Amino acid sequence: MRPDGSLVFGGVFLAMFYEHDWVQQVYVLQEDVDRIRIHDKRVPGGTFDGLSRVVREAMGKGRTAVWEEVDEVPRSRIGRCLHARSLVREARAGLGRPERDPGREGEPPNRA
Repeated sequence: MRPDGSLVFGGVFLAMFYEHDWVQQVYVLQEDVDRIRIHDKRVPGGTFDGLSRVVREAMGKGRTAVWEEVDEVPRSRIGRCLHARSLVREARAGLGRPERDPGREGEPPNRA
């Protein structure tokens, strides 16, 4: 979700990473209107040079993209591999407790 409330289709992120063969898995999490965290599983030597700019352009000026290389991309509480999620949209829609990301290891599941 952009600061103006407009939505960014999650498939945009898949398209960004599709042509980069160093990306094995990716999960884009919008933690705040200004902050996007990208969990990525990559092949050794893979780099995200230039992709941060593309992510920020998709989300709007002034956004921060934080990269977190992981051994496994977090999954939902039912085991699905999500590609993109916005805690901002969930908070505005009143869905669950958006302050937690249930895909993160060690955190209790988000119960609505």
